[in-house]
Amino acid sequence: MQRFTTHCFVSFFNFFAVIALAAFITSPVKAQSANEPISIAVVNIQALLNDSRAAKSIQEQVDRYRKEFQEDFLEKENDLKEREAAIAKERDSLSEEAFREKVADFQKRVVEAQSVLQERRRKLDEAVSASLGELREEILKIVAEMSEQNGYDLVLSRQNVVLVERSIDISKDVMERLNQSVKKITVTVK
Repeated sequence: MQRFTTHCFVSFFNFFAVIALAAFITSPVKAQSANEPISIAVVNIQALLNDSRAAKSIQEQVDRYRKEFQEDFLEKENDLKEREAAIAKERDSLSEEAFREKVADFQKRVVEAQSVLQERRRKLDEAVSASLGELREEILKIVAEMSEQNGYDLVLSRQNVVLVERSIDISKDVMERLNQSVKKITVTVK
């Protein structure tokens, strides 16, 4: 979950700027007089990315992929341990050159296994990033719609606000809409 949260945190600052920008772009331009109040809303993006149905579906899929990867890796690791033990047993019966060849072949297999594991992790990370990006886009759409409907001049991320009056926090409403419109986002590992 920590890695999942870390991924989420990486591009939040840019995401917040986009939300504020989208609120201004999607709202009709109006002249603000010095005495006219600005309508502000706050949304907890982190909670949406962690607690929405879609976010939970992403996490469940990631957990399944990681479990599969772990099982595959353990199988390969056990195979490599058996090969290593077999090479150690044969050491006295093999010529020095034959022993070196077996050790080199074993080391090659270890490197290949590590490479496969790293590649699978990289692909999973890319898939998670893409899925979270899709979820962020859906959140942005909902926030922009709510901004337009409710006339918000500015929407800020809760993570960037120290104190906030609960009446301007729209996180619960965004969560409800998000859970209604996006129940699952598929994590596709290529």
